[in-house]
Amino acid sequence: MSAAELLRTHDRVMGELHGPHVIGSVQLGMPDEYAAHVIGDILPIFTASWPNVVLEVTTAPSFTLRDHLQQGKLDLALLTQPRAAGSDALVLTSTTPVWVGSAVLPATLNDPLPLALYAADCPYREAMISTLTVAGRPWRIVLDSASSQAIKACVEAGLAVTLMDRARVTERMVIREDLPIMPDHEVVLVRPPARESNEAVELLVDAIQRYFRL
Repeated sequence: MSAAELLRTHDRVMGELHGPHVIGSVQLGMPDEYAAHVIGDILPIFTASWPNVVLEVTTAPSFTLRDHLQQGKLDLALLTQPRAAGSDALVLTSTTPVWVGSAVLPATLNDPLPLALYAADCPYREAMISTLTVAGRPWRIVLDSASSQAIKACVEAGLAVTLMDRARVTERMVIREDLPIMPDHEVVLVRPPARESNEAVELLVDAIQRYFRL
């Protein structure tokens, strides 16, 4: 859904969203790869509806965000986890991670396999390494980065392969069907354990659940 379509939807449901005068703050965490969509498309709708709710946004890998929730550093986190991981998270969507390389300048697949790796504590990093290790496939690191844009550029340039959501594969990438099949994952919203309900947090959960798209 485009930003314009999101805004039109926002106008249509504005009456429903506006309600009691809410004042509060929310510390929200999310992985880098979803930040542009959430910050650019969803948070403007939320802040237009609830201007007195102060947002503080942090980007970090999914497993780091879980640690921050446990430590009470976040009120809400959007993160990726293996499907049916057994948590009490609110599932936003399922996603199928796929191996991708450059459609223009395919990376050589000679061993060791060149990889563009996400930062430590990212589920896709762990999935890449563990799957290749089980398959007995040698690999080497070309890029180790917390930036999804840097990984995207590395793959599109033909320097390495990586793992990403099927819905996020660009026209300059090709899915590598010759590499191991990966298990499905989920994009979820998670609250910290044993924390009292916060109206501002619940409103943000509702907004993200309405508008989040891969």
